[in-house]
Amino acid sequence: ITDELTNILVENNFGIDIRYTMLSKDVITSLHKSGIEVNCWTCDDKTVAEKLIYMGVDYITTNILE
Repeated sequence: ITDELTNILVENNFGIDIRYTMLSKDVITSLHKSGIEVNCWTCDDKTVAEKLIYMGVDYITTNILE
């Protein structure tokens, strides 16, 4: 995630939809500081999803509905 991408997202009032393996706490925090909502896809592992929630993602796309 580059500064250029962040600027484009901010300028267009977009959130980001990104593969969950590309995220870290620092990346999520940085995006949130810029006002960007973070959705990640496709996480079907409950333990990993809980870590993503702890890191602060706004949404998680999953195939598991339980």
